[in-house]
Amino acid sequence: MDRTFLTPERRRRLRPAVDVAALERLLAAVPVEAHAGIVLACLAAVTPADLREAGLDGNDQVPAAAVRSGSPGGLSFVPVAHTDFIVQFDDPHLASLWAAVEPIRC
Repeated sequence: MDRTFLTPERRRRLRPAVDVAALERLLAAVPVEAHAGIVLACLAAVTPADLREAGLDGNDQVPAAAVRSGSPGGLSFVPVAHTDFIVQFDDPHLASLWAAVEPIRC
């Protein structure tokens, strides 16, 4: 039986061009710790709760300063009205799995 990594709620929130089966294949190939960041890059709209789940400090209001991860050496970013989360893989196999998730954006 295939393992499903995305909840029905998460599936509903993905951008329309995201190939859910391809995203599931990618999630199956990477460590679970990477899932939240990968899913962030595929969501139609990112909420503060999504940011917190990915280990970023997501406030309900957009701060003027950089948002810093709660973990040492974690991610930082400055939220703007529209933020794209970009995922890149050095491994050619993972890069090909990622390219299949939303070919129109690659």
